[in-house]
Amino acid sequence: TKSCWIHGRRLIGIASLLGAVILSAAPKATGEHDTPELAAKRIAEISALIPSGEGELDDQGLLKSLGRQSTPDTIRPETGRIEIRLKNEGSDSKLLNGWLRYETDTGLDQGCIRIIWASGIVRVNGGRATITLRGNDRRVILYAEGLPGYRLAQKNQFGLSASTALTLPPNTNLLEAEIPVTAAGAIRWRIMSETGLPETEPLKLWYYGADFSTSDKKMDPPYRRLLIRPAFFHEKYRIVIQKGARLAFSSPAPLTLQNPVSDEVVAFVPGVTVSGRILDEKGVPVSGLTFALRYQMIKKQPTMTETVAEVMTDKSGDFRFENINPDMPNPYWLQLSTADTGGPTATPPYRFEINPRSSQPIELRLPAMYPAMGRLLHAKTGKPVVGAKLRAYVRSHLSPTGRPAGLPIFTVPAELPTDETGAFKFSHLPIGIYDFYIESGRIVRDGKDIPALQVSPNDNPNMDLMHVPQNPGEPLVLWFSE
Repeated sequence: TKSCWIHGRRLIGIASLLGAVILSAAPKATGEHDTPELAAKRIAEISALIPSGEGELDDQGLLKSLGRQSTPDTIRPETGRIEIRLKNEGSDSKLLNGWLRYETDTGLDQGCIRIIWASGIVRVNGGRATITLRGNDRRVILYAEGLPGYRLAQKNQFGLSASTALTLPPNTNLLEAEIPVTAAGAIRWRIMSETGLPETEPLKLWYYGADFSTSDKKMDPPYRRLLIRPAFFHEKYRIVIQKGARLAFSSPAPLTLQNPVSDEVVAFVPGVTVSGRILDEKGVPVSGLTFALRYQMIKKQPTMTETVAEVMTDKSGDFRFENINPDMPNPYWLQLSTADTGGPTATPPYRFEINPRSSQPIELRLPAMYPAMGRLLHAKTGKPVVGAKLRAYVRSHLSPTGRPAGLPIFTVPAELPTDETGAFKFSHLPIGIYDFYIESGRIVRDGKDIPALQVSPNDNPNMDLMHVPQNPGEPLVLWFSE
């Protein structure tokens, strides 16, 4: 499945469903069975979480409570209809009521779902609903925030909860689809300020769990429906809230059929001060560097970080962050931010892991930087390749000595073209082992240059390796292949 960034959100492609379809239901945990009594209890407990007055909101009001916007239908002609019948996976024949949220797109294969931001609410009565498509819409993506006690049963290939996509077949304007739902609980989060009162300031929200998300949502009080989420049983969920530099989180215990509801309180705390000094490799304070304090949202994915605050080092190389929560479950990073994002003299985005509980102030030292040079020659002709743009990537996992302190673990923003002799020279690279990427064509490995490294045969063939610092008089030779 391909993925891409659309309108600031990462969306994962979902297989289209053509014609009348029945999706496979999510499996139940061993020894648990839904019953009419449990269903009635579950629906009542979840309904009690719903904000007062929600039943009086129109569709636009519901969308607004979810932080969504709708495209006016008055100027968009009808293109088709999708008739939905919800199928309860249990043995009873209860007719479900509530509402589903949906988003639409053109249905074209973009390698991922191309959201056009046409959002809507469709009311479910007796387990049935009708969605009218307009403009260029041919597909809907369904979500079940408003179906108390149930949610869509489909899961994706990663075993995570998935929305359900329905596409009108070509040359038709009507689709009838039967969608199974599965018993589900709900989690409500209530946000409290440092004073113990309900929070009243705008916030950012990150939500992780079966509905995997890596994007933030901006929230204005009173937050309402946005903080009530349907949840599969026996799944782990987490919410992270940000207000300025303050972070707070909650990870409720997994829900069960017998305990289908969790009512969580997320409270901000005053936080601590994180301060320190940045020195160069010779121990001299470095002034005028802008650093971002970033929080790692997902423990297993250190690239998934969000900026909490930014500061610039003063003339003494000092920095200071206020109101940092020391009790977050994942690490904080201090990352150098630079406007110089390219070129041979670009400053790499150094990353230092920061422990807010460490004794303050902390002292951080940037590693030494070295020049690195080489030539790019054509693999068949041996002639110089002129004007090819090379980008250097640090490859720390192949380093025989491990990752030096302060060495960035991701891309070094060093990109430059080869000259008329095929030569290139990077002037600001820290110690390490580097790969190269070229925009057009590929770089093929030259075994004479890297005999000592154990390179996996599954490595990207568009890469080659370079040691920094280089041995004097031994520039790297890269071989270009179309």
